[in-house]
Amino acid sequence: MDKIKVAVIGSCATRDNFNSQFVNNYKDYYKCVVSQHQMSLISLTSDPIPFIATNVSGDTTEFNKLHLISELEKSIIYHLKINDPDYVILDFYADLFFGIRELNNSYITDKVFKFEKVNIFKDLEVGNSITLKKNFNNYLKMWKRSADIFVELLKEELPNCKIVINKARFTNEFFDQKTKQIKNVTEELGHNLNLDLYNQWWEVLDQYFIEKHGVRYIDYEDKHYLADPNHIWDLFYVHFTNEYYQDFTKKFIKIIIDDLIAEKKAIKNLNRIEELSTRINLVKNSTFNLGKSFWTYWHNDFKIISEDNSINKDSNILTINKTGEKKDINRQLWSNAIEVNADGDQTYTISFEVKIEDIDKVDSQQAIFSIRLYDKPTGIFQNTSVQHYYIKKNQFNIRNNEWVKCTYTITPFTGKYLKVGPYLFRNGNISWRKIKVEKGDSATEWLPSYKEDI
Repeated sequence: MDKIKVAVIGSCATRDNFNSQFVNNYKDYYKCVVSQHQMSLISLTSDPIPFIATNVSGDTTEFNKLHLISELEKSIIYHLKINDPDYVILDFYADLFFGIRELNNSYITDKVFKFEKVNIFKDLEVGNSITLKKNFNNYLKMWKRSADIFVELLKEELPNCKIVINKARFTNEFFDQKTKQIKNVTEELGHNLNLDLYNQWWEVLDQYFIEKHGVRYIDYEDKHYLADPNHIWDLFYVHFTNEYYQDFTKKFIKIIIDDLIAEKKAIKNLNRIEELSTRINLVKNSTFNLGKSFWTYWHNDFKIISEDNSINKDSNILTINKTGEKKDINRQLWSNAIEVNADGDQTYTISFEVKIEDIDKVDSQQAIFSIRLYDKPTGIFQNTSVQHYYIKKNQFNIRNNEWVKCTYTITPFTGKYLKVGPYLFRNGNISWRKIKVEKGDSATEWLPSYKEDI
């Protein structure tokens, strides 16, 4: 089976979960096909910004150059379409921490302090900065619109891709190995940030996306994670200790497993619907078109009659009429041996139509049909059967001289071969037609057995 494909749009809080230095075996479960670094949702859904990229240079890293290019091109959209991921995981760190910047009548994530070092940036028209901190209501309105656009875009272009929100939060604590104390990250970094307020904003963004669009999410509930002072990207508010990455992995895998189970059930239900319409009748010569063929222990008291000339389109009728008997004569007729799975889980449904001229005249033990299971296909008699059932007239709402469909479901726990057949202990005038045995726990429309009309 192909591995699950994952796309990531977010910060280290999400992207590091797809880095072997943090989760060394993540590739055993899925592969990351797209990884977009810290991009505002507003930037992602804004118009591309034209630029001439014949020679991108500058006193900054190649990573920052490529990040700027992706912000200008909005290339993440194309990467998603090309790679067709099963899941796209989002976090909204970039919207919270950076906000956006107007640029050439569009928007990019406001990381101008890094982007301005790239040569192509100087030719672009830089406008105002918009952030949650400075323009909360305006920013939130723009962001919500972008969230809606992004969801609609995925529905149109990647209808099978599922969105997962990573509900990570800023942490302001780390454990100092030297002092053996918990310290504040903000104090260590010399920042003046109200992380509680940032986390409240983060909750607002997450909940809008989740509630408006009904997407899946990874929730850490009240669990608090510490920042890692020895993190490979250094100490920061979303650079956690190892416990965080292990929890993310467990929670994300659970989402995948739940989805796979749901998909399997959906496929099973679809197959069941298709199966119900085309279930094979396991009784050979169920029409009696072939006379006595494929039936055993045939008593001459049973007669085959036909009501019309189109016998290949319908079932002939088997009938018996006995009166005046003073003791049981046990008239019976047995189908071909049907090999079954008697594991105690697989069900089989027996169905037939019956017509009784006078119900009260069916006497003695009042059975009208019988079911037996044997270890060998040659078995016939009850004393050699391993399971047996009699179907009696009072088990169904049978009315005089009317055809009634009777069904009976069994789950064999022993035996390898199933046989069914009309049965009369003593007296009665009974007719049967459309006998069927099928795999499953319900009766479907009667059909002849495989190639029975040939």
